[in-house]
Amino acid sequence: MAKPYKRKASSSCGNNSRLRRMILEILFYYGPMTRYEIMSKLSYWDNKVQPSAQVLSSLLTKTQAIVQVGTDKVASNTGRMKTKPTFDIDRRYIEETSDIIYCLPKSSLYAYEKSRAVMCNSCKRFRIPWEDETCLRCIRTDDL
Repeated sequence: MAKPYKRKASSSCGNNSRLRRMILEILFYYGPMTRYEIMSKLSYWDNKVQPSAQVLSSLLTKTQAIVQVGTDKVASNTGRMKTKPTFDIDRRYIEETSDIIYCLPKSSLYAYEKSRAVMCNSCKRFRIPWEDETCLRCIRTDDL
């Protein structure tokens, strides 16, 4: 008797975690960029990781540490100028590259980091605590 088809777990979650970290580091080092500039920097940063425009757009809008800071005029394929959003990291609470792991959600942490993640007392999100079970974002910003 044939075994029933068992679907393999996709590795997109791991890929998105690596992508999210790389995007945050690129934005930290190079400053505000459009989606296409980030895609070109990703190709230089790690040649194996080439996300589609939709995946990158989804990661940029769903990552809490990445904010839209304005727009930039970019020439399209037809030669017309279009305005595209410019993204940057939230520099109110990310001051150095070591702060990046403290702003990532539990789903984007590596296995050895997930064991350190606890629920923040203020925002009730699972993060690696900065000090006494409070996340870095809650300590450095007052918007909650």
